[in-house]
Amino acid sequence: MLTNKAVPFSRLRYWMYGLSLAMIVVVWVGTLLQGGFNLGIDFKPGLSETVQINSSATIEKVREALKGAEHNFTVQPIGVSSENRFQLRAVAKQSESKESNLQEKLSVAAMTALEKAFGAGSVKVEQTEFIGPSLSGELVIQTTWIALAAILVILLYIWFRFKFAYALAAIIALVHDPIFVLGLIGTVQMEVTTATIAVVLTIIGYSLNDTIVVFDRIRENIRINPTMNMYDLIDQAITQTLSRTIVSSLTVILSMAAVYIFTEGAIQDFALALIIGVVVGTYSSIFVAAPLMVAIAGGKPPKEKEKVVVTDLTAEV
Repeated sequence: MLTNKAVPFSRLRYWMYGLSLAMIVVVWVGTLLQGGFNLGIDFKPGLSETVQINSSATIEKVREALKGAEHNFTVQPIGVSSENRFQLRAVAKQSESKESNLQEKLSVAAMTALEKAFGAGSVKVEQTEFIGPSLSGELVIQTTWIALAAILVILLYIWFRFKFAYALAAIIALVHDPIFVLGLIGTVQMEVTTATIAVVLTIIGYSLNDTIVVFDRIRENIRINPTMNMYDLIDQAITQTLSRTIVSSLTVILSMAAVYIFTEGAIQDFALALIIGVVVGTYSSIFVAAPLMVAIAGGKPPKEKEKVVVTDLTAEV
């Protein structure tokens, strides 16, 4: 039985299409005005060092000390605060990317600034990682191929699982979510690292899960009432799955909110991007994917393959 009460989501579809396009344009214009993405050490030449400072150093004091350095360093605390261990990360300037002594130059810049603030011999370098120009270029290419391969597998699954109208609408919704999130990341100049790629793929998977749940309910409702107006029918389906969608989204948002509040640096950026992605993915599953499916199908139920009835020949013997 279909419920008689349904929220008329489909009546807002044109407003939502316009809102989606406007949001995407705004964030990508913002990214262009910022000069592009803020690529991190994973995609640009740079240095990552773990240091221990033998004094009453705090994260604020270390950041203040490194402000006087020639390069822009980011600082994250490691372990318990009493150990005074920090991870320093710096990306080379464009003019320095091909210098042969880049690693030494960045390391000396950090050491000089810290010893000036905390005293000579107070800084011990525990671990050093250096990303050279050639390696950073390879990482960009490899990450791009991995992301495209993952998206391709997802799209092939959707195509196999649903009919053309369902699949095309789901594909558009899946493209909609990462495009917006990436544009927002560029606008606010959040550092782009391999964790950012993980966020984008997680958002795609989460949005796909929501969309499939709604589409499954739409197919069930079509079988129950094939003559019902398709826009009324998708309103029924979305309303019936709305409580599940809200609960699952809030669960992720609350857990990521805790991570965002109690962490710093790259993990905090990861949590914030995932919160935004979950909100956008939930929005697209409700307001973009389902109405688009009906529009692509011409306002009619997408045709399903007729089930083949297999007769039991042994019963006649």
